[in-house]
Amino acid sequence: MSQPTLRQVYLNRRMGVLLGLGFASGLPLMLTDASMVAWLTQAKVNVEDIGLFALVTLPYSLKFLWAPVMDRFVPPLLGRRRGWLIVTQLAVIVAIAAMALAHPAGHPLIFAALALAVAFTSASQDIVGDAYRTDILAREELGAGAAVWVNGYRIGMIVAGGLPMILAAVPGVGWRGAYFAMAACMGVGLICTVLAPEPANQQTRPESLTAAAIGPFVDFFRRTGWTGLVILLFVVLFKLPDVTCNWQTVTFLLKSGYSGTQIGLIRQWLGVGVTIVGALAGGLIVARLGIIPSLWVIGILQAASNAGFLVLALVQDQLSAAPWVTWHLGTAGSLGLSARLGALMGVIIVESFCGGLVAAGFMAYLMSQCSHRFTATQYALLTSIMALTGVLFKVPTGYVVAWTSWPTFFALTIVAGVPGLLLLIPLRQSLQAASTSAAEIK
Repeated sequence: MSQPTLRQVYLNRRMGVLLGLGFASGLPLMLTDASMVAWLTQAKVNVEDIGLFALVTLPYSLKFLWAPVMDRFVPPLLGRRRGWLIVTQLAVIVAIAAMALAHPAGHPLIFAALALAVAFTSASQDIVGDAYRTDILAREELGAGAAVWVNGYRIGMIVAGGLPMILAAVPGVGWRGAYFAMAACMGVGLICTVLAPEPANQQTRPESLTAAAIGPFVDFFRRTGWTGLVILLFVVLFKLPDVTCNWQTVTFLLKSGYSGTQIGLIRQWLGVGVTIVGALAGGLIVARLGIIPSLWVIGILQAASNAGFLVLALVQDQLSAAPWVTWHLGTAGSLGLSARLGALMGVIIVESFCGGLVAAGFMAYLMSQCSHRFTATQYALLTSIMALTGVLFKVPTGYVVAWTSWPTFFALTIVAGVPGLLLLIPLRQSLQAASTSAAEIK
């Protein structure tokens, strides 16, 4: 059997739709994160209250609680998945527009309630979007679909994380106009939903809301048996190198003498671009190798990519003393680059590329563990487990650095990849069996 080409994997209707839906999913996130914080700061809201506004993002961690509703009930138009997409996207647009009309300093409680509404409707859109993506893709397309979705999601985050701050500084526009513009950008999701095909086999929805709430657990463990617990442990541990390292990366770079501007340009802009390429590569790897072999490759690269920060921690003094490197560009002049910045760029490129691989490959794996009857709830449960345990693993990272050193910390983040890889050994057969069973149920 011939291997699929890049064109065959990515250039089709489903992938185009998923790119737009991923964009619509990622855009609202930053409107209750970085952009909201900037608005609150410029509105002279005090720092203590700004910290409390982080609570409005709780719906993203609790979305599994109402996911059964979207598995059980079918809106009157466009079917179970696309119908809920339209409903949630319209709700997001209304919530963003309402938030634009609020005044964060004059009526902070009203502003917080509207921000919470944006987060709730956005998390609801994520539930049905994840379910749609899982239901519409064939097994061999899971990696590519995950990569396209991740890239659309990141583009949405970039737009909503940067454009409102730019528009807010324009006379006559301000934050109100900026948020209205973001509400208009959600139209991309509406268009893609209308153009999207409805997944097949949607007649297999749960018979009742109780069945929709309990059925996902019964279905999962019926397919996996006792290995279901091992699979859940694998979901918790697989991204441990990425979770622990990334939480302290910015602190390490700032303490190493890099400026905020340098970190922002290299890590947030160059890094995001490379992550997009890595996600596309991850989708292609999954399409050609299959999900299980890809997890080995991606897992090893994920842990190994942290070695770049280990090297930076060990040789930062030597890099500071190294001379500048200059390239002569003919009539264009010359370009100079310090060894420190060059080293940082190299580390960020490797880390971001591997991060893209992980995002696409691991998302493909999570989708493979869901059956179409309970997709919304099962995927929401798996991602909620991953998110909540990720928070717990982040908490002690600062203490580890304080008690040891930066080189030791980064070395430990590499070692943190071993448990997840070791779980692939006993799970190799059971993962394949569970995926096959899920495919049959679908």
